[in-house]
Amino acid sequence: VQYRILHELTAARLAAAYDRLGEDKVFAFDYGDAAIKLWLPIGPSDLVQGAIMRDRSFYGARMLEKVRARLPMAGERVLDIGANIGNHTVFFSQICGAREVEAFEPVRLSFRALQRNAELNGVKLIAHDCALGARSEAGRAVVNPANLGGSHMELAADGAVKVFALDDLDVAPFRAMKIDVEGWAAQVLE
Repeated sequence: VQYRILHELTAARLAAAYDRLGEDKVFAFDYGDAAIKLWLPIGPSDLVQGAIMRDRSFYGARMLEKVRARLPMAGERVLDIGANIGNHTVFFSQICGAREVEAFEPVRLSFRALQRNAELNGVKLIAHDCALGARSEAGRAVVNPANLGGSHMELAADGAVKVFALDDLDVAPFRAMKIDVEGWAAQVLE
């Protein structure tokens, strides 16, 4: 009972904070010396966006810090496959110092957020509104409305989402590749 009450209070506070963002829905926080702005189109109703608001930080910041400690990216190109709203894209650029991020995101609302968040933070971004897979074909994104980042791909001959093999794309050399594609990683790596 206490957990449920605490959860309801937290949800109510996040909803009120989201309403105070006005029509623009841009949430700002400081991360070290960096001032970060993220457009959160559905806010606390989404797992990732709600966590960003609750923690006033990047989603998965502890894991991202482990990556930063082990994999220098300053001045490098990075691929973000399954970029969602650009949480990792912005982190790689603004915190890790990546010179350019090439990102892939097939969910339309997430892709628009990725583009806007890169723009808000001055990220040099090459954005692709497609999925990556074992070969070039068609598919559809199955959207999870409670967690846009938890959306997944299905192959479908009549699908509206283009799926490309990474080897078929002209991707310049890169330092790191992040893959978060909800059960689709084997197809991306293949």
